[in-house]
Amino acid sequence: MMNELFNEDIIFSAYKKLKHYFYYDNTSLLIKQRISEFEAKNLNESDFSGIKVKLFSIIESFLKLDLKQQNESFNSNDLLSRPHIDFHLLPKTFKKISRRYITNVPHEDDLKLKRINIFIDASVEVHLISVLWLMFAGKYLTREIGTHNYAYELQLNEDDQEGKIVDGLRLYKPYFIQYQKWRDNAISKAEDLLKDKKDVTILSLDIKDYFHSVELDFGQIKLDIKNIIDLKIKKSNNEIEKNGYSKDQSRINVLCDLLCNIHKVYKVKILKIKPSLEGRKFAPLPIGLMSSGLLGNYYLKNFDNNIIDQLNPTYYGRYVDDLMFVFPNMKIDATNSSTIDLFLDRYFVDRNLLSFNSSNLFDNESYDKQSPLEYNLEGYPNMVIQSEKVILHHFNHKESKAALNKFKKKLEDQRSEFRFLPDEDKLTSDFDEEAFSLQYSDSINKFRSIQELSEDKYGASKFLAQKIFARSYGDKENDLESDNQILTFFKGYVGLSFFSLWEKVATYFVITDNASNIVKFTRHILRSINNISYSELDTELDKTLVRKYIQNNLELFLKASISVPLALNPSIIFDVSKQEEKSFFEECRMIAIEIRKSNMFRHALTHIPSVNYTLYTTINNWGSNLLEFKEDLLFDNSSEYGKLIELAKFDENFIYPDSKLGMELESKVSLLHSYNRLAILSPRYVYFHEVNIKKIYEAVISIDEETIKKTKSSTKKGNRAQEMPKISQIETKKELQLDLVNAIPDNAFEEYWVINYSWRVNAKSKAQGLKEKYFNISSKEVCGEIIENYVDVRGEDKKNIVDKKIAIGNIKVEQTNILKSINQKPNLSRDRRKELFDLLNEADKQRCDLFVLPEVSVPFSWIKLLAYRSHKRDVGIIAGLEHWINSGNFAFNFMLTILPIKLDEYTTSIIKIRLKNHYAHDEKELLKGHRLLIPRDTIIEYPKSYDLFHWRNTYFSVYNCFELADIYDRGLFKSKVDFIVAAEFNRDTGYFSDIAGSWVRDIHCYFVQVNTSHYGDSRLIQPAKSYAKDLIQIKGGLNSTILVGELKIEDLREFQLVEYNLQKEKIDKGLTVLKPTPPDFNRNNVRIRINNKSFK
Repeated sequence: MMNELFNEDIIFSAYKKLKHYFYYDNTSLLIKQRISEFEAKNLNESDFSGIKVKLFSIIESFLKLDLKQQNESFNSNDLLSRPHIDFHLLPKTFKKISRRYITNVPHEDDLKLKRINIFIDASVEVHLISVLWLMFAGKYLTREIGTHNYAYELQLNEDDQEGKIVDGLRLYKPYFIQYQKWRDNAISKAEDLLKDKKDVTILSLDIKDYFHSVELDFGQIKLDIKNIIDLKIKKSNNEIEKNGYSKDQSRINVLCDLLCNIHKVYKVKILKIKPSLEGRKFAPLPIGLMSSGLLGNYYLKNFDNNIIDQLNPTYYGRYVDDLMFVFPNMKIDATNSSTIDLFLDRYFVDRNLLSFNSSNLFDNESYDKQSPLEYNLEGYPNMVIQSEKVILHHFNHKESKAALNKFKKKLEDQRSEFRFLPDEDKLTSDFDEEAFSLQYSDSINKFRSIQELSEDKYGASKFLAQKIFARSYGDKENDLESDNQILTFFKGYVGLSFFSLWEKVATYFVITDNASNIVKFTRHILRSINNISYSELDTELDKTLVRKYIQNNLELFLKASISVPLALNPSIIFDVSKQEEKSFFEECRMIAIEIRKSNMFRHALTHIPSVNYTLYTTINNWGSNLLEFKEDLLFDNSSEYGKLIELAKFDENFIYPDSKLGMELESKVSLLHSYNRLAILSPRYVYFHEVNIKKIYEAVISIDEETIKKTKSSTKKGNRAQEMPKISQIETKKELQLDLVNAIPDNAFEEYWVINYSWRVNAKSKAQGLKEKYFNISSKEVCGEIIENYVDVRGEDKKNIVDKKIAIGNIKVEQTNILKSINQKPNLSRDRRKELFDLLNEADKQRCDLFVLPEVSVPFSWIKLLAYRSHKRDVGIIAGLEHWINSGNFAFNFMLTILPIKLDEYTTSIIKIRLKNHYAHDEKELLKGHRLLIPRDTIIEYPKSYDLFHWRNTYFSVYNCFELADIYDRGLFKSKVDFIVAAEFNRDTGYFSDIAGSWVRDIHCYFVQVNTSHYGDSRLIQPAKSYAKDLIQIKGGLNSTILVGELKIEDLREFQLVEYNLQKEKIDKGLTVLKPTPPDFNRNNVRIRINNKSFK
């Protein structure tokens, strides 16, 4: 029967959704570890079919258990072999010592717990039942929940009338987006009321111990769903549709019964910690089980509806246990000391929305008493709201709106802090500046006004996040002051209170390769854990038992916090002598390897994006350092190498249709190919630009003299036009060797599809259609020796703005930096990062469409940084890479073009590198002097190539410095482009200025020229009269900066479209400064550009 209700595809899809959810849940490190253990034990098959079969058999066995067998399994001590249920205890708050003096000495002794949190500790099988329930039962219940609920909103397919869960990885809408909407909508409504000259009251309520206060009747849940499905069957005239509903009902019955038993067992397990649950008829919601979010929303749906019916506020929103209301013109008695209680009594108690907690009922005279009142949600006796947690804001529309405006500005400032790249100057300031805040009683200029020195969790978290980001793109410079401040901060009371930041601390020390500080940090935390006691606030609990659970679970959490970042480099050596510490860090290393195998670590920190899905990550028994890239590791010819290569052979059913890549894996970059198991089990959506970057590395590394010799021997002798294979004849990877670089985006898309889509039902039939939504690259020969690549970048961007804002980077390209890259020791210093960060931030502030940097201005390892910025901020970036020297001794001068693509809610980028066709004479001498090979001098048959980009209604091409000197190459795109970009490192500005001046007239387009600042002549030029030709021109300056200009492309096209007589008429009437188009200017091409069509 189970085979009829569930199949391999359903179970695998549920597993992917489960893994995706907890990958992004920063609070669930222990569940990440549980998933990693599950995969290490159960999912070792290298082929997709084997993984699906194994996963299905595990869940099928679980579903077949009867009630008695379930309970035996849930209570078993065999945590890995059988489905089980238990719980974790973690601290919620510690009791802060009240002192009559201010000190910087941390509170480290007798750390008293004030409140605790209970989380379910369940096997992966249990979590999968929760996900399956959401997939089948959740989609019916979610439409019964009001739109005023913002948390745990299922991601439904809006195009499907049945409202099915979306295909792919997501189950719930992203929590951070929903939380912002919940909060921002309230502020927006309040502002609207004030603008309408209405007073505003904002009320915030908090439900105490929300999840464990729920009493859920699964019998009623089943009945509700049955009624919904029966109604759908009754309304349907389609037999197939009716059968689908009936099948869903059968699935839901099975899943509801199993989920109900999971809740019951969980309740019994936590009675020792929450004995108050003993008398309750139904079980609470386990925190950490994905279904609990939607069930909690459904449980309170009647209360939510009553709020709308009885109060009808301008805004009501609930985010889990936080309720927010916005009211117009409410009466507030500001003179009474119990204003909040009076407000709740008048508007909530009197309308049967809240009731006084029976233990706190007394007459109205007691309103002036200081003890806080407790309220229950009417009809929900366990749902308690304390008035001391209630926040009430009242704004008179005639008075100052400073509080609301300041709060809104603070939110905007926080967003901008993460919108922009970190300011490296601020990052060199003390950690203490961010992690501590001072509270004053009077003027901030009076020392005696200091009331309290308090720790700032948000500030500490922000500092660590920015520090991690910046250091991941640079050298491992020492920052002893920050290191010591971090270690000092995370001690005692603060170290335990901020345990959710432990992973960030460990990550920072892992990426700076500072094992000794990880050891120090661990010792501080373990010492603090040992000093925990349980306060007297909860007299019903066994304090010794609670203390034991908390200490054990915090130690587990510490191991997980270290292991997750350690997965990036499990080979870090911890210099410890005590056996206890050796065992601790060895266990962390073993956990880290399991986490690496399951990919449940921070992918963004790997040196090469998506390298964690390749065989490279398996080198040295999964111990390779993913924070750096060592090309020599790819050339291991041992027997181990052959075994690894065998793992990468993909199941033929899951290879991109008509793939040209082949799976023979004979090249030396075989270890950079995706490993079937890692790719298919990815917990996250891998963006196209990530795979694109990895394929760039593959292509560059693969070119060596041996490859060239093979290529030469396979080509015909004769002139260059005869020797070069026609693009239309290219069918295999071996034939692509001649133009491997231009094939990168197409090859990348095949691997991108395998990782993200091959596992989905009917994915193969949609593969080509999906690629057409992203881009299409077609190539043709021009005069037998030039390949013209037409790069049609598509996406679904709704912007129709043709004119483009261009940012020119006025930056000095240092000869010393060029030499460092030639010697394979590029300058990645803090100062250099700061310079680039500042330029990118300024381009973002100016809302530029395209940011351009000179030739040889960026180290090749920062492709990832530029792609990240393009993807995050939706900006195109063009830059010249410093010489990239591969193991074949080739020196590549690449021009980099990164163009963002918007598709649905995703933004990614296509990254196109192009090899410089004409190395300058001095450049060649420099490279040859370092015994390096120049590609086009060595690969005689290698054709020149240029790109014509079609992106967001504009057409342009990019030239690399000395290429401008080739008079024939300059004329390739006459009438086809709106603008040309020329990136230069050139001292002969006079000659190139003349080229630029003639080019804009002869090709009749805008010209964007970017040179190193000390040579200058960076400018935007238009095909206009001399006095109006330069839109921007700049040279020199001690500081690096940007200049922004706008290309009026629509005006240019409109002018180009008409014949000479009408152009002349506009010029004579002073309606334009543009010069007439040159002879033989193809106006049909102008029409193609205006209509946003493709050049074939």
